[in-house]
Amino acid sequence: MDAKRQESRDVGEAKVTDVTEGLKGKPLGLESGGIPNKRIKCSSYARKTPASCARLNYPGCWCADKRLDCWLQVDLEYPHFVTGISTQGNPFGNSDFTKKYKLQYSLDGVGWTTHVENGNQVRIEGEMYGLNWKYSIGNILEEEIY
Repeated sequence: MDAKRQESRDVGEAKVTDVTEGLKGKPLGLESGGIPNKRIKCSSYARKTPASCARLNYPGCWCADKRLDCWLQVDLEYPHFVTGISTQGNPFGNSDFTKKYKLQYSLDGVGWTTHVENGNQVRIEGEMYGLNWKYSIGNILEEEIY
């Protein structure tokens, strides 16, 4: 973790590329490493916290270098169903964590659609445990992205 303290982000954006057809309920490979580092991008990152560290149960974390308009983008390479998302706090035990974020998806990486449920844009709850990074929050999407 960068020695410079990063404050909690009230709202960030999780951007996912190529979100359509795949196997429902199967992990997409972000935790396991099945999605290679080169397919994970971000708006910015603090020293030693690149986008590739944004993996569940990873011994590090991604931490944006600025507080506003932050985003993390994962290229799934092929279309997939996305039915849920998990987030986790900083493994170094401080108060760095994302509170809420928007989920956007794209087929071309240029035009983005914000995920909606019941006609409303969704703000997904992030890490609620704050200092206890050992837990992750799983968010089941009421309306899957295809």
